[in-house]
Amino acid sequence: MPRVRVVWLSVLGLLLVVVLAACNSSPTTGSLAVSVSGLPSGVAGKVLVTGPGGYAATVTTSRTLSGLTPGSYSVTGSMARASGTIVDTAYTATGGGSVSVSANATATSTVTYSLLTGSGKLWVTDEGVGTYGFDASQLGATGSPTPAVSLGSSGGPDGLALDGQGNLWVGNRDASQLVEYSVTQLGASGSPTPVVTIGSDGSSLSGPVTLAFDAQGNLWAGECGNGNLEEYTPSQLAASGTPTPAVVLTGFVCPSGMVFDSQGNLWVGTDSGLGVVKLTPSQLQSSGNPTPAVSITTSSNYEGVTFDKNGNLWVADINANQVVMFTPAQIAASGAPTPTVTISDSGSGALSEPVAVLFDNGGNLWVSNIGSTPNNVLKYSASDLGTTGSPAPAVVISQTSSFDWPQLVFDPPVLNP
Repeated sequence: MPRVRVVWLSVLGLLLVVVLAACNSSPTTGSLAVSVSGLPSGVAGKVLVTGPGGYAATVTTSRTLSGLTPGSYSVTGSMARASGTIVDTAYTATGGGSVSVSANATATSTVTYSLLTGSGKLWVTDEGVGTYGFDASQLGATGSPTPAVSLGSSGGPDGLALDGQGNLWVGNRDASQLVEYSVTQLGASGSPTPVVTIGSDGSSLSGPVTLAFDAQGNLWAGECGNGNLEEYTPSQLAASGTPTPAVVLTGFVCPSGMVFDSQGNLWVGTDSGLGVVKLTPSQLQSSGNPTPAVSITTSSNYEGVTFDKNGNLWVADINANQVVMFTPAQIAASGAPTPTVTISDSGSGALSEPVAVLFDNGGNLWVSNIGSTPNNVLKYSASDLGTTGSPAPAVVISQTSSFDWPQLVFDPPVLNP
């Protein structure tokens, strides 16, 4: 009997070891199934998943993430783009949020994309009438297409800029105000009441003719009436009112074009012989009359400014009826360099008093003019921009109302022109 008892004890001990081993091998991690819907075939989403221990993963399509440490995870969808020859079509994300992941279980989170109303368009201001949105399909050939969307306004719309959510901001030159049209208001023609109206504090917003957002979401306005550059913070733009600009920079006569480069420097084209000037990020932090870090001077008048994918600066030369290009080396220091490339009118009179310049997805240059008959928006093919010359525009878009001081912005903005 003692021997049998010992054997049974040994068997029971082995069973206990097996049970304990099974318990210790139970899963200690969980999974998260992320559902991504609403995007056309072939368009990648952009969903960021973050969690305990610095975990981070980007999900582009529906996918299950496994081996996750239990805890709280954040699921955030960002704007997605369907690539276009001229301009992308954008999709905005809803859903996601916070989700709890448990051991030996699969949590779920859903992100749904929908078309961003107003995207896939070129927006053009007409100071005498309103703001027009032309679909990319309307920009492929010369003509006078009826805008896909017309936003009527009596305030003298001029400057244009899009914020990070796809809302359209317009500088009303005559009314001395900045107005915001929400994404939903960009889907149909009419005269909608702006969701936000920023008015003058008594000395600000004297003829806002050019707008630009910086990387922090601050809106900069160039004032032709007082020659100032004025900054409005996101909190100031959140509701209608008459806030005093957070920063006021003076001494620019009539700033008529603005663009930020990849380092956060602000380049400003002026309409009164000052040329193009560069302001560094540190110079944009406080009010004053800063000496530009770089000044590209001219005997003519430079207005609209933009950069191409190689870092070349393109400028609308309104007095000389041409568009000029300066290389990065030429704009590294102050001076009056001879443009590396000059695009002149082909003889048709289409390129006359250019005021705004903008690149599309294909590296083609779009130019708006106020001296042609009627005023127009031109497209120059990328292949015609390599050397000085007088190429014929590939596309000429005109309107019966004749585009009064037209400014340009692609929706969404081109990422790499």
